Order: sequence, then C-alpha cells, then structure tokens
Amino acid sequence: MGKLSMDLYLDNMSKKYRIANRRQKGVILGEMCSISGYHKKHAIRLLNQRKKRLSQAKVVETRGRPEQYSATVYLEPLKQIWLSTDQLCGKRLKMAMPLWLPHYPTEYGKLESKVYEGLLSMSASTIYRLLASSRVKGLRGLSGTKPGKILKKHIPIKNRSMERGWFFRG
Repeated sequence: MGKLSMDLYLDNMSKKYRIANRRQKGVILGEMCSISGYHKKHAIRLLNQRKKRLSQAKVVETRGRPEQYSATVYLEPLKQIWLSTDQLCGKRLKMAMPLWLPHYPTEYGKLESKVYEGLLSMSASTIYRLLASSRVKGLRGLSGTKPGKILKKHIPIKNRSMERGWFFRG
C-alpha cells in the first residue's frame, strides 16, 4: 500500500474508530493491523492522532510573553543609529540613544512617537538582541573601540562602587 492510499485509509478508519464502541474498535484495530502490518498500539496512536489532526486544522500556538519590541519596526532606526555611532555595544548605545535620537529626523526622516519612546526605553540587552542579526560574526567583539591604553583612559566607565557615579580611568 502506498503512502497516499495509506493516508486515505487512515482517514476513513479514524472516522469509523471515533464513533465506534469498544467491541467495534477492537474489530477495526484487527482489520487495520492485518492490512497495514502495524502493531496494535501503533495503530491506536495513529488513529487517535488522526482524530486530533482532523479536529485542529493547523492551530499555531505561541508560547511565552508577547514581543514588546518588534524587529520590523525598531530594527531600521536602531541599526542606522548603531552604524552612525561606529557600532557601539548595547550598553553604550543605550547611554548614547538620548543624544542621537533628536538628530535622527534631520538625517533619516521622522519617527513615530511610539517608536521614539520605545527606542529611549529599550534596555541594553534588547538592543543587543535586535542588532545580533546585523553584526558581522567574528571580526569584532561587542565594543566598537579598538584596544589601546591611551584611548582607554579617556572613555568614561560607570562604576557601581564609586559614589559619584561616572569617573575616568587614569
């Protein structure tokens, strides 16, 4: 028996199996096992699976929390700002976002107020997650700065142990 004919046979048998009583189900299983060569337990699983498959016509169930920042809406302005800032890491880009967003409409066009507020409230890890598809793999680390002791001293770093907040290395 070919796959197509077996599928048609299973559909017909599952309809009969669904409305049958216990004794009739045994007869249907015996007939199906002799025709198809399946074991009884496998035939029971196939018939019950067909029942579910027929009643639920491809229902896609999404799990988890709904997406707050859609990549289709936020990725384009975020990527343009990220490239303008010489590909800063997510933490530094979050701090630079309030400085760069007011100049965005003059260069690239106006943003919706919802997108503007979303970019300002976006966390550093969300920024990193959205930009992950745009990053070149293996050439750079997370930061856009090149290693060097002279430049390293002039980059402000937020240190939680300091009471003043921002300080300069050096």
